[in-house]
Amino acid sequence: CQRSHAHALRLGLDVHDYTAQDRVAATLDALGRSDEAVRALIALYARNDVRGCERADVTINLAWFLDVAPNATPLDRERALTLLDEARALFPEACGDPGRKAIAETNLAFAALHVGDLARAQRARSEAARLAGEADAGLAVWWALLDGELALARSDADGALTAFDVALARAGTQDDPAFRARVGRARALERAGALARARA
Repeated sequence: CQRSHAHALRLGLDVHDYTAQDRVAATLDALGRSDEAVRALIALYARNDVRGCERADVTINLAWFLDVAPNATPLDRERALTLLDEARALFPEACGDPGRKAIAETNLAFAALHVGDLARAQRARSEAARLAGEADAGLAVWWALLDGELALARSDADGALTAFDVALARAGTQDDPAFRARVGRARALERAGALARARA
């Protein structure tokens, strides 16, 4: 990714340069270097030449990394909400891609959930579902995870367990959502009093 970034700079390929840097940030995050990933995305976000759907992407990704970072603070999560509102405002004039809009709504639902605004999280989840016919089917696993988290927040352990089972089935070979689904199942089982199954 870094070689690709260097070549893009040398050749003046702005969009390719953006893509390379975005992938560097994603790789850093996958390696557990979330602070570096956030710094890389902040640098992209500051660029005036990143516009349209690419502007939506970097804003959505920065918000996600701020929201789910292991050391995320309440201020980080409030900033994530602000960034996601900013990203949503880009649709459809600056970016007409409904798949990206569905991602923004999905991430907004998680961010709202993380600050305890369940009503806003549910609204964003419903808006993401409204776009489901046009959006990437890969989002379905994240909607199931959201449903599980929302059920847990409402103290509905059975509903949470059902949703996390759906998420696990939809995750397939995707490690991150599969891990989240397994942790969610354990939390739901614990909430239901099935401690041995939760530990297992």
